[in-house]
Amino acid sequence: MRVALALTAAMALLTTAALAQISPFRGSQFVLVDSDREAMSAAANSLLENGTPEEGAVAEWSNDETRSHGKVTIMQVTQEPVLCVNVVYEIQLVRPADPRLFDVRSCRTEAGEWKIVAPGSRLPSGKVVR
Repeated sequence: MRVALALTAAMALLTTAALAQISPFRGSQFVLVDSDREAMSAAANSLLENGTPEEGAVAEWSNDETRSHGKVTIMQVTQEPVLCVNVVYEIQLVRPADPRLFDVRSCRTEAGEWKIVAPGSRLPSGKVVR
Protein backbone atom coordinates (compact mmCIF):
# COMPACT_ATOMS: atom_id res chain seq x y z
CA MET A 1 0.00 0.00 0.00
CA ARG A 2 1.36 3.38 -0.93
CA VAL A 3 0.89 6.04 1.69
CA ALA A 4 0.62 9.17 -0.42
CA LEU A 5 1.32 12.33 1.48
CA ALA A 6 -0.01 14.61 -1.18
CA LEU A 7 0.69 17.99 0.27
CA THR A 8 -1.89 19.30 -2.09
CA ALA A 9 -4.57 19.14 0.56
CA ALA A 10 -3.00 18.11 3.80
CA MET A 11 0.64 17.44 3.16
CA ALA A 12 1.22 15.61 6.34
CA LEU A 13 2.08 11.95 6.35
CA LEU A 14 -1.09 10.70 4.80
CA THR A 15 -2.63 9.14 1.77
CA THR A 16 -3.53 11.34 -1.16
CA ALA A 17 -7.16 11.18 -0.03
CA ALA A 18 -6.21 12.19 3.49
CA LEU A 19 -4.21 15.11 2.23
CA ALA A 20 -7.20 16.29 0.28
CA GLN A 21 -9.06 16.69 3.59
CA ILE A 22 -7.14 19.58 5.15
CA SER A 23 -4.13 21.67 4.21
CA PRO A 24 -2.01 23.00 7.04
CA PHE A 25 -0.06 25.01 4.47
CA ARG A 26 -2.90 27.18 3.17
CA GLY A 27 -2.49 30.84 3.97
CA SER A 28 1.14 30.31 4.88
CA GLN A 29 2.31 33.06 2.48
CA PHE A 30 4.25 30.76 0.24
CA VAL A 31 3.33 28.38 -2.52
CA LEU A 32 4.49 24.81 -3.00
CA VAL A 33 4.44 23.58 -6.58
CA ASP A 34 3.40 20.03 -7.41
CA SER A 35 6.99 18.83 -7.75
CA ASP A 36 7.78 20.18 -4.25
CA ARG A 37 4.77 18.36 -2.81
CA GLU A 38 5.78 15.17 -4.59
CA ALA A 39 9.32 15.33 -3.18
CA MET A 40 8.03 16.02 0.34
CA SER A 41 5.45 13.26 -0.03
CA ALA A 42 8.11 10.74 -1.03
CA ALA A 43 10.17 11.67 2.04
CA ALA A 44 7.18 11.26 4.37
CA ASN A 45 6.15 8.00 2.70
CA SER A 46 9.62 6.58 3.33
CA LEU A 47 9.05 7.07 7.06
CA LEU A 48 5.51 5.68 7.16
CA GLU A 49 5.32 2.78 4.72
CA ASN A 50 7.25 0.08 6.55
CA GLY A 51 5.71 -0.96 9.84
CA THR A 52 5.59 1.35 12.83
CA PRO A 53 7.22 4.75 12.32
CA GLU A 54 10.08 5.52 14.73
CA GLU A 55 10.32 8.68 16.83
CA GLY A 56 13.22 10.81 15.71
CA ALA A 57 13.31 9.35 12.20
CA VAL A 58 14.14 11.98 9.59
CA ALA A 59 13.88 12.01 5.81
CA GLU A 60 15.25 14.87 3.75
CA TRP A 61 13.79 16.04 0.46
CA SER A 62 14.88 18.41 -2.28
CA ASN A 63 13.69 19.62 -5.64
CA ASP A 64 16.46 20.57 -8.06
CA GLU A 65 13.89 22.20 -10.34
CA THR A 66 12.75 24.79 -7.77
CA ARG A 67 15.73 24.61 -5.36
CA SER A 68 13.25 24.01 -2.54
CA HIS A 69 14.22 21.51 0.14
CA GLY A 70 13.52 20.43 3.68
CA LYS A 71 12.99 17.50 5.95
CA VAL A 72 10.24 15.46 7.54
CA THR A 73 10.70 14.40 11.17
CA ILE A 74 8.63 11.93 13.20
CA MET A 75 8.32 13.68 16.56
CA GLN A 76 5.96 11.37 18.47
CA VAL A 77 4.40 7.95 17.95
CA THR A 78 1.45 6.70 20.03
CA GLN A 79 -0.43 3.42 19.68
CA GLU A 80 -3.51 3.77 21.84
CA PRO A 81 -6.19 3.41 20.74
CA VAL A 82 -4.74 3.47 17.19
CA LEU A 83 -1.32 4.18 15.69
CA CYS A 84 -0.79 7.95 15.42
CA VAL A 85 2.19 10.14 14.62
CA ASN A 86 3.12 13.78 15.08
CA VAL A 87 5.27 14.92 12.21
CA VAL A 88 7.13 18.17 11.67
CA TYR A 89 7.60 19.31 8.09
CA GLU A 90 10.44 21.75 7.53
CA ILE A 91 10.08 23.58 4.23
CA GLN A 92 12.75 25.82 2.77
CA LEU A 93 11.81 27.66 -0.40
CA VAL A 94 14.05 30.04 -2.33
CA ARG A 95 11.65 32.82 -1.29
CA PRO A 96 10.85 33.47 1.47
CA ALA A 97 14.34 32.70 2.73
CA ASP A 98 13.25 31.63 6.24
CA PRO A 99 12.33 27.97 6.69
CA ARG A 100 8.74 27.17 7.63
CA LEU A 101 7.92 24.45 10.17
CA PHE A 102 4.54 22.72 10.33
CA ASP A 103 3.36 20.18 12.90
CA VAL A 104 0.73 17.65 11.76
CA ARG A 105 -0.91 14.73 13.62
CA SER A 106 -2.08 11.73 11.60
CA CYS A 107 -3.49 8.33 12.53
CA ARG A 108 -3.63 5.05 10.64
CA THR A 109 -7.15 3.85 9.87
CA GLU A 110 -8.27 0.22 10.13
CA ALA A 111 -7.82 0.06 6.35
CA GLY A 112 -4.15 0.96 6.84
CA GLU A 113 -4.37 4.47 5.38
CA TRP A 114 -3.11 7.59 7.13
CA LYS A 115 -5.64 10.30 7.99
CA ILE A 116 -4.99 13.77 9.38
CA VAL A 117 -6.68 14.13 12.75
CA ALA A 118 -5.22 17.51 13.68
CA PRO A 119 -4.27 19.90 10.92
CA GLY A 120 -0.82 21.29 11.10
CA SER A 121 0.06 24.40 12.94
CA ARG A 122 2.83 26.66 11.80
CA LEU A 123 5.64 26.65 14.30
CA PRO A 124 7.79 29.72 14.83
CA SER A 125 10.67 29.85 12.36
CA GLY A 126 13.89 28.85 13.99
CA LYS A 127 12.28 26.47 16.49
CA VAL A 128 14.62 23.58 17.12
CA VAL A 129 13.26 20.29 15.82
CA ARG A 130 14.62 17.44 17.93
